[in-house]
Order: sequence, then structure tokens, then C-alpha cells
Amino acid sequence: GQIKPGDSKLYGIAIDKKDNILITTQNNVIIYSANGDSIYSFKIADKAGCIATGANGLIYLGYRKHLEVYTSEGKQVKKWSEIPGVPFITSISVDDSSVFVADAGNKLVHHFNFLGELINEIGKKDPDKGIPGFFIPSPYFDILIGKNNEVWAINTGRHSFESYTKEGELVTSFNKTSMTFEGFS
Repeated sequence: GQIKPGDSKLYGIAIDKKDNILITTQNNVIIYSANGDSIYSFKIADKAGCIATGANGLIYLGYRKHLEVYTSEGKQVKKWSEIPGVPFITSISVDDSSVFVADAGNKLVHHFNFLGELINEIGKKDPDKGIPGFFIPSPYFDILIGKNNEVWAINTGRHSFESYTKEGELVTSFNKTSMTFEGFS
């Protein structure tokens, strides 16, 4: 099946713990059931480029410079402060205690608590710790929490996947430049 949000352009997509599909369009969040039926939608002030849901049932929307948190009914819970520097938020991942935000502008993963307070930054160049730093030549920078609570990030300019602890220690990386399935073009 297909989900067609009318004439709206799709900007972000997420799946919640009930297998509902959440999408962001220019000025809306639309929630669909797993079989594609529209359940609910709510208006947002501007386009959110990415979306995630937490175990707490909250919806996290990533705008270019900040995050906003909503209930599943569309009530805004909090608007977080803007991230300093030259932020360009491209991805959000939420676990049981934290919110991780991929920032293609500052080339970092920000680790926040649920109140929006910065805990630490992941991926800053540190040759002594073997961290090459993120090289993000375009606004495509994705993250995901792994099954062992590690933070996986795609380092697009280095053609690699990198795994970090929540504290920012590099665990492992995989990179191979190739036009084949085994590598990254």
C-alpha cells in the first residue's frame, strides 16, 4: 500500500511503539495506522525536517535550529532553545532516557535529556581517542539508537557508519568506498 498525504510534500517519517506511521508535511503532522488509515493530524507552525517518537509517547519534531515536543494529540509540551553555532538538524533518535540530535551544520550529534538540557556532544574530532570527526558535505546526516543502546551515525563525507557510546566514545566504524552493495558511493 501507499500513504498519500494529499498534495503535501513529505519531510519526515517515524514509527511509534504502536506501529503507527507519523509524517511531517509543510505545516502538519499526520498519524497513520500500520495499515495506512489516517488516524489524526495536527498543525505545526512551519516544516519540521525530521520526527521521532519516544517510549514516553511524545513526538519530537526537528526544525532547522531547534526541537519542539508534542503529545500524540498535538499539544505542544515544550519548545527547546536554539542550538548554538550554525545548526541544521537532520535526524532525531530517542531512547528511554535521552534524545539524540544529528546536526549537519555543526557536524555533531547532540545528546540531550528530556528537558532539552545538553548532556554532551558526540563525534567531535579527537585524534587522541581515534575520533575522526564528522565530515558532512550536505544536509544528510542520520542517526539511530542500536539494540545495545549505542548511537549509530552515518559519516557521509567519510563513507562510513560509526558507533558511539552515549558518553561519546567511538566503539566501532565501518567504511568502504565502493559502488557495490558492500560499500558506500
